[in-house]
Amino acid sequence: MVSIDLSTQFNIPGTYELFALSDEDTKTVYAYNKAFWLERHSLLDQAGIDRILKVYRARSIDPDRMVPASNIAKLAAPVTDAGGTFSILELGCANGPLLRSLDAINALDGIYHVGVEPYEPFASDYRELYPERRMIHAEAEDFVEMSAIDFPEAPFSIFLSSVTLCLIEPKTAKACLAKAAELCDEIIFYEYVLNGLGPINRQETIVYQFNKTLSQYYFAHNYPAYLADVGFEIVSGIPIAHPNGMEGVGTVEGYALIRAVRKQ
Repeated sequence: MVSIDLSTQFNIPGTYELFALSDEDTKTVYAYNKAFWLERHSLLDQAGIDRILKVYRARSIDPDRMVPASNIAKLAAPVTDAGGTFSILELGCANGPLLRSLDAINALDGIYHVGVEPYEPFASDYRELYPERRMIHAEAEDFVEMSAIDFPEAPFSIFLSSVTLCLIEPKTAKACLAKAAELCDEIIFYEYVLNGLGPINRQETIVYQFNKTLSQYYFAHNYPAYLADVGFEIVSGIPIAHPNGMEGVGTVEGYALIRAVRKQ
């Protein structure tokens, strides 16, 4: 269990409990998040790993997956209808739920996808499912250190993250968006946005309690500030409720699909 100081709390109806953290507690939460995703498969048997993969395969048709896919399909259509290729660089792509969502609405043709994923079972499953596309097994810190040499497909049409940046501490999340700005024409993400785009607007680290049982605290980033620092601005946002981290609790407000473009 994570041991952190939760004395500074923000209460917002309809969403998670939110807290401001010290720099030291930020490091603790981030270390726990990384261990949860990078090491837990070593604690599971193959049946347990297969269950995780099955859940992520099935989740591709849920609303929080389909709405982003539908909007990406609309952006891609002018390119793919003309016989071109619409390219996506996705950070934290799991085992390819976006591709299955696009396939479900007949919008996968003409889409080239490069995924960056730190969880090895996801990366292996992706390669098995989509051998014609490219998987990079790497952590966020590795992604930050990459360049156009590592991505000959650049510039990509869009950068995408879906409930991924929230797992990453602020300094590294900012660096990921800076790298995305180097490699991609637009930035799209489906993330928790109530800090900076909601009732709170704080620069210190804010986390929300995603799952109390598993001691999961995710980061509520101030995206307008992050994007401004890399020369991008938000041009649209679509609120989309997200399945709660606690089983049987339903959905939670506070998430949105955000589209950002380079400032002119």
